[in-house]
Amino acid sequence: MSAIDTHQAFEMFIDAGFSKEKADALVKTMGVSFDSLATKTDLEMLRNATKSDLDALEQRLDSRIEAKADLVALLQRIDARFDLLSSEILASEQRMAARLKAVEQSMTIRTGAMLCAGFGLVIAVLVALELLPL
Repeated sequence: MSAIDTHQAFEMFIDAGFSKEKADALVKTMGVSFDSLATKTDLEMLRNATKSDLDALEQRLDSRIEAKADLVALLQRIDARFDLLSSEILASEQRMAARLKAVEQSMTIRTGAMLCAGFGLVIAVLVALELLPL
């Protein structure tokens, strides 16, 4: 779409003293040049398309920011649960160590008692067989 009135421009060139051929050549050259220029409508369409693209980009960025916030919150909950689990495991290890020590002490006492009982039995048998004088 030409942005100028080519007939009016042609008449103005003729009135200024240009020959019809030169005036016609100038008007055609101007028409080609002006056809490649952006009009207000072109600029408005470009502005609207750009605004639409920016709005879509903003929505995608907002979604990503929300997703990142959700991931951060999830990681914080996982960290808290991991810390709790670590504390529970440490407490269990401490309880197991205390139980193991108690079992070990009990086994030591029982082993000692069994040895004493065994020696007593051996001595009693030896005395009964009169192999050990009293």
